[in-house]
Amino acid sequence: MPVRNLILAGNKDMHQSFNQRVHFYYCILVALKMHAKSKKSGGVRGKNNFLLKWLRKAQDNNIFHPDITSEIEWLRGKIIQAGYDTDLEPMLDFVYATAKRAEDLKNAD
Repeated sequence: MPVRNLILAGNKDMHQSFNQRVHFYYCILVALKMHAKSKKSGGVRGKNNFLLKWLRKAQDNNIFHPDITSEIEWLRGKIIQAGYDTDLEPMLDFVYATAKRAEDLKNAD
């Protein structure tokens, strides 16, 4: 296989992995919005408990592509490190919005 084809194949794989990350953050934000609508939301602490459980289930059930495992582990660590009373939803919104803009720019090429 010529080098050019290898590079193009690599770019496609990288682009696919990036799209999977955008999809993952979209899913987690939708799950958070649905949780917030429930009567059991429990404020920031409840939101973080929900996130930790959601992330664990996503990882245990292999819901997302294996490339997302590092994102799941990083997020779980971030929640634990930041503390249960720290609202990380704004950070998740920012990560998603930034990734979505980059994806849109990439798709425009």
